[in-house]
Amino acid sequence: MSPNEKRTKTMVKLGAKLPKLTTLKHPMQPIGFDGEDVVRFKKNAIIDFLMDACACGYKFDLNDLAVQMQAGGGGFRPGPLVGAGFEPGGPPFVEKKEPFKVPNEPFSKEDYTQLMQLIGYSVGGAGDLSGFDRKTINAADKKAKKLWDLK
Repeated sequence: MSPNEKRTKTMVKLGAKLPKLTTLKHPMQPIGFDGEDVVRFKKNAIIDFLMDACACGYKFDLNDLAVQMQAGGGGFRPGPLVGAGFEPGGPPFVEKKEPFKVPNEPFSKEDYTQLMQLIGYSVGGAGDLSGFDRKTINAADKKAKKLWDLK
């Protein structure tokens, strides 16, 4: 039995409620100043790269990202694309094996809020997005005010 399994059994015996993924909340991304005095959420470089790549017609899956990680020497370095379909002179677009399926359910406000943070949306602009969680923006506004007060 693994240490995690032992810990889980002990927690259950003690009456602890185990967290379920459906009840956990995404954390708020760190915020700070960008190079132009705009307070932004810290963006995720991979999400940023994927958005740029998709805008140019590239399609990626997790295997493609793993190939890019290995090509970058262990750190993700957007640059010349390598792997199946990305060799120099190869096709610029990679066709997915399965057709894209639009989800039946709308995205949750929590997932939308997290995505806007991961792409580095400005804290000031996030407050204008109707889909952005109000508690998160209020907390971010307070942190942004503290940053401005320190400047």
